Amino acid sequence: MARPPAHHYHPLVRSVAKALRQRCGVAPGSSIVIACSGGADSLALLHACSLLAPRRKWRLKLIVGHVNHHLRDEAAGDAGFVEQLAGKLG
Repeated sequence: MARPPAHHYHPLVRSVAKALRQRCGVAPGSSIVIACSGGADSLALLHACSLLAPRRKWRLKLIVGHVNHHLRDEAAGDAGFVEQLAGKLG
């Protein structure tokens, strides 16, 4: 499936791109670690970064690390979900 042009991305994805560039100083070709608990915020970040990573302007290598905050009983099962999603996203 073809990825949309960058200017068609959701405002969240564009905000993540801007933050990576301006606040975090992420350079093209960098490897970055995405800390993902399985919650909505970290899943949104992971999805946004997975859209940006292969773009010629970025060429990022994403490394996904699961973080268990121990805030919910179901949190232990989130690790498997995050692992499967990371695999699916490549």
